[in-house]
Amino acid sequence: MRTPDPTLRFDSLQQGLEAAGFVILDVISNGDQTDMAIGSAGRPFWDAVSQSREWIEQHDNPIDQYTARLINQLLRADQGESAIYPFDSDAPNFVQLWPATFPKIAASQLGPMIHPDFGLWMAARAHIILPQACLTFDDTKSFSPCESCRDKPCLSACPVNAFSASKPYNHLACAAYLKTDPACFSGGCDARAACPHGQSWQLPEDQARYHQTRFRTTFA
Repeated sequence: MRTPDPTLRFDSLQQGLEAAGFVILDVISNGDQTDMAIGSAGRPFWDAVSQSREWIEQHDNPIDQYTARLINQLLRADQGESAIYPFDSDAPNFVQLWPATFPKIAASQLGPMIHPDFGLWMAARAHIILPQACLTFDDTKSFSPCESCRDKPCLSACPVNAFSASKPYNHLACAAYLKTDPACFSGGCDARAACPHGQSWQLPEDQARYHQTRFRTTFA
């Protein structure tokens, strides 16, 4: 029996993920395993979710449920392919795991992860593990933009000073401010928007409003 070409399998999986609205943030291959950081950014993912059955049927967590359904359909579990989701009860902390694993993903001054293309406007959706080395990747220098950013505009852009280099993120102040329906409620977080990376990937207004609504409902 002929062994499947791992490169063809990777290409097929990439096409399926992108067709479902996901983006591949980074990939590493070590030995006999390939790790893929799968995220979302911009309009394609939001359009896919808002047209999904999870959204139409008003599931409690349509984004998470859409993510799990689509990715599980794409993976070949019988061949050892698997995925870890950030919403799994036993999932590792992706904010710690991914910057330590993938060269293109870094921790940011604000707390969320940052990417060279998508900036702070990407979200972690799944960590896919393939039981084979699909591709050979050149060594990539780790992305660490915050260390060289002198002005750090993200830390001073929040109108209620929810972010600080010396203090934890004040999520309660942020949620309380969102109850007043400020511009950042439907336009997206001002602190994230101040970062020079990924400016063109800021959230569509309807998506920003959805996430901000869930956030302030939870914490305010």
